[in-house]
Amino acid sequence: MLITTLGLTYLGVLLFYAASPTTGAAPILGSRRWGRLGGGLILGVGLGCSTGVTSVETGMLIWLSMGIAAGSLLAIAGPLVDRFVPTTGLLAFGSALLGLFL
Repeated sequence: MLITTLGLTYLGVLLFYAASPTTGAAPILGSRRWGRLGGGLILGVGLGCSTGVTSVETGMLIWLSMGIAAGSLLAIAGPLVDRFVPTTGLLAFGSALLGLFL
């Protein structure tokens, strides 16, 4: 379930990042509102997965550290946003889906 948590947290941060008006990735989503709503829902599910598997403190630590790492990675790769966001989003979705079966 840890892999699922990491993948979902990255996807949530990715949707929030893509919905930001300053990144230039908003045309990928089509609408900023749906990106923010979807990102919030996915982050909530990721938090639920992380606190449901381990203790609440450990789950929060894992979830927050993954959120910080995802935000940092996306901010660093900002110039490559048109290629980087869809590729890493697909990889994170695949890992989250695969994590459900492990």
